[in-house]
Amino acid sequence: MEAVALKAADQAAGNCFALAMAKINKMLSYILHYKDNMDDIRSQRNDLEMLKKEIEQRVQAGERKLETIVPLVDDCLKDAEEFLADDKWSDFTDENKIREKDRCCFSLVQMNLKYRYLVSRRAVKKSEITKEKITKMKDCSSRAVTLPKEPLKLGSMPTVYSKRLASRESTLKEIMEALKDKEVRVIGIYGMGGIGKTTLIEEVARQAEADGSLFSEVVMVEVSQAPDVSKMQQHIAERIGLPLQDSKSVDERARKIHEGLKKKIPNEVGDRMLNKGGKQVVVILDNIWKKLDLDRVGIPRDCKITLTTRSKDVCRDMDANKIFEVRGLDDTEATKLFLERAGRIADHDDGYNSVTSELVKKCEGLPLTIVALADALKDRDLSIWKDVAAQLGRPVSARVGGAIEEKVYPVLEWSYNYISGDEKKKFFLLCCLFPLGSSIAVQDLMRYGAGLGLFQHMNSLDETTEQANSWASELKSSSLLLEAEDERHVKLQDVVRATSMCIASKGRNVFQVGSFPELLMKETFRTYTAISMTEDDNHEPLSQFKFPKLEMLLLKGSRLNIFFQGMKCLKVLVMSDMKFQTLPSSITQLKNLRTFHLERCDLSDISAIFELVDLLFLSLRESTIVELPEKIAKLVHLKLLDLTGCSKLQKIHAGVITRLTKLEELYLMGSFENEGRDNEEKVANLMELNSLSYLAVLELHVPRINLLPDDFLFPRLSRFQISIGNRALNKFFSSFDDNYHFAKQ
Repeated sequence: MEAVALKAADQAAGNCFALAMAKINKMLSYILHYKDNMDDIRSQRNDLEMLKKEIEQRVQAGERKLETIVPLVDDCLKDAEEFLADDKWSDFTDENKIREKDRCCFSLVQMNLKYRYLVSRRAVKKSEITKEKITKMKDCSSRAVTLPKEPLKLGSMPTVYSKRLASRESTLKEIMEALKDKEVRVIGIYGMGGIGKTTLIEEVARQAEADGSLFSEVVMVEVSQAPDVSKMQQHIAERIGLPLQDSKSVDERARKIHEGLKKKIPNEVGDRMLNKGGKQVVVILDNIWKKLDLDRVGIPRDCKITLTTRSKDVCRDMDANKIFEVRGLDDTEATKLFLERAGRIADHDDGYNSVTSELVKKCEGLPLTIVALADALKDRDLSIWKDVAAQLGRPVSARVGGAIEEKVYPVLEWSYNYISGDEKKKFFLLCCLFPLGSSIAVQDLMRYGAGLGLFQHMNSLDETTEQANSWASELKSSSLLLEAEDERHVKLQDVVRATSMCIASKGRNVFQVGSFPELLMKETFRTYTAISMTEDDNHEPLSQFKFPKLEMLLLKGSRLNIFFQGMKCLKVLVMSDMKFQTLPSSITQLKNLRTFHLERCDLSDISAIFELVDLLFLSLRESTIVELPEKIAKLVHLKLLDLTGCSKLQKIHAGVITRLTKLEELYLMGSFENEGRDNEEKVANLMELNSLSYLAVLELHVPRINLLPDDFLFPRLSRFQISIGNRALNKFFSSFDDNYHFAKQ
């Protein structure tokens, strides 16, 4: 027994010795292969960085084509970015750190065995993880990293279409049948303004898009009274996922759009192909006022074209071989729509129904006026309904011109008068100064309105923005404004626009949009309070006459030549798409100017701006300034500075931003990343932002994280949009709560 025990003890001792020797050998291996392990991990890091860079370049190339990054690739790149940003990499790459730690404290010999063992072991473990990352990156690199952007869908468009209206349902059915008819190429839909053409065609677009068996693409674009071909082209391109950034001329863009749409049309068009079930492209042109040159836009003739217009003649001019008229609603349908919107029950006579017929009759069967009136009267007392009916029975103002305006004027006048407060009414009227059919940014309405003094009781721009958003929401609820592509934008129906300008002219607000009428009396110019013009308009009177009451002026176009001596009361000036060597010296006479927008302008000398010492809002958005002069510090009351998209901006003088002590909102997205600027100068500019004690809104893109100061903190920001690093990989990180977040992606 004793011999067996001794043998077992020897065997156990032998095993322990073997394990100990194995461990010692492994430890020695880490020390002996220290240099190889360090070289390996550095080489693997380089391999990973090269793979990441190669994929990023492919992503950038795809995004230039408006393609979207594959989610798996996006995750892979973010994972690699985070992995490579780990501070512990310095253990293997920082030569000074390695040299210092490798020096033995008991000798001048540069060999710290304990350090070499520990760091070599970490290198081996890090190498195993790095190899996994490299394998994952190679897998991503072997496949497509971007995909064509999915075309924008129409399904989210707002609508008041009601299937309970039999006349609209039957017209819709006939239009859908015409779309499916292989013999019909162009469909025309006409009717007076406010009759519901756009609402109907939006439903056509939805149903066509839902029918994937017949239509490969449904593109809807608004044309308006003054067609902007470039804007239409951009809209179509976005719908079909087509990049147009490199195409400057209208003709070149038209060619690309033509090719892009042709690719979505069957190779063989005509009866034989259609009978085989070939899918078609439907292009819907909403609100055409005159014949449109499809070739100039880039729309192929073999697309299915559907258009809406006020005139049957336009349908004929566009060679429509199927024409539909949209008529006003009869009394029964008008009453149904009115009660549906007003929240009343038709067969429940509680006193409301007796006055409903009188109210509906005043709407002349126009859905626009029915909806506007019903929304305004929703949940109101019966006494108000009766009072409105009495008001609508009074004669129409003699200032209204045209059958359409005469029919909608009484209803819209009442809806306008029902807006609570003169400030909110003027806020609504600002929308009339934008081009027909345009998407209007609520942010611009806020800046213009604040310049006019509409938000006197607000304590900050943050509160002002909230008030503007609230007003826009209320005006949409009353159907005076329409939903646009997102909640930050609104639209104004053209009939509402024309009628509202007539209403405004009865009071203190006299607007002129477009060319001045011929043979206008000199005294008339003295009454204008707001003017909006493009280079195609007759703008000569602006330099020939005085406009003592003019408070707001919107100008667009490079050929405008304006002098401002006769506009002493001007408070808001917007100039876009212009070219100046030097701003007109007469601008310095605008001592009451509070909001000044110079957008998409080719600018050299802007020194005249800095004489406007009471300016509150200054926007140089997408303009070609190369320097923000020191003199801007003279604008001591400036609350908002917008330099978004000023890609050529190379210098912001030191100390300038610090002196804008009242600044509450600063927009630098797309203007701070110019590679021509000195890095130390950029860091200094960023450090200055910390001194802006009122700053509440900041938008900024920083190309490299090493440009951020250590104390780059803004605890007071209520809204921000900050991005860091590679633009191709970065998705803007936004926050609207009380906590400050910072995202490096």
